[in-house]
Amino acid sequence: RRGYWPVVNRIQQDNFYGGLVFGLHNIIFRSPLLSRVVYQAIITERKKHVKARRPLENILWKIASGDDLYRNIFLAMVSPPTIGSIISRGFLITVRNYLAECFFGLRWRSLGRFTTGVSKERLDAKRAEYGGVIRAAGLMRPARLEFERMYSIKIKAGRTAIAEAIGEFGESDRSYFTPNLIEVHRIDGHPNEPGCVIEYRAFGGWLRFSLVLETIVRQHYFLYRVRDSFARNGILIFEIEDDLERVSILSIYVAFDFYRGSVWTTRPLWTAFKCLFPAFVHDVLWNHSLCQLKDGVESNSPETRNLEITRQGP
Repeated sequence: RRGYWPVVNRIQQDNFYGGLVFGLHNIIFRSPLLSRVVYQAIITERKKHVKARRPLENILWKIASGDDLYRNIFLAMVSPPTIGSIISRGFLITVRNYLAECFFGLRWRSLGRFTTGVSKERLDAKRAEYGGVIRAAGLMRPARLEFERMYSIKIKAGRTAIAEAIGEFGESDRSYFTPNLIEVHRIDGHPNEPGCVIEYRAFGGWLRFSLVLETIVRQHYFLYRVRDSFARNGILIFEIEDDLERVSILSIYVAFDFYRGSVWTTRPLWTAFKCLFPAFVHDVLWNHSLCQLKDGVESNSPETRNLEITRQGP
């Protein structure tokens, strides 16, 4: 009683909170809806804040590592800031994204849902890297970066298979980026060759712009420039990185400054367009499209089939 019981008693009390922590954890992550909301909240804070200011990510790390008392972890899980973050960064954004998916006819069905947003630290590092690539190619990057997005996804396939999928971007029979109300067609040149022109037409042609493939660097960077419309001289980059054996990372980086009009009479209209531009739609479309691309490449890649044969055995 004098020596061990106080310590044993504290351990038993903390194990009680441990049961609450893992019980709540299981309820959330066994529910497709709740897990989607929490993952959305986590990826939102990961994109907007540095690591020290990510409470949800910190809580998950402590649950996995046991790096704190379970009592403290449980109290952090049910604290008002955590609940508020899940509601504002998770639930509300999930509802908004779901409505956008319905509007554009995006269907998941058996398609795996993967998070494609990148952390603030990775975006900062990649911004500097892409700046060097853009300058080396003789192009200009937008000065203000009024719109900037980056997405990444791991694909169990080699560089060649992913490059072929990128080349299908403007083709009518592509297996990804197929939302309703948006048409994407190659109107000039050949796939994955400099000079290839891909045209976007949205809402029956009301919104239209084109992309020109300026250069391909070592089958690693595919640099497109926006030729016209509200994002003229913007940059779109596909990047293929080798990650682990038989696994690659496909990243997409988009940056542009909004066009301001050439005469004073049209500038208020372009300013209004900038303020009303639904930037989150870009996130919704490319999250779904990258998951489609991953599914299509992995289903057809010989490397993936050989890996599955190796796993199954003779």
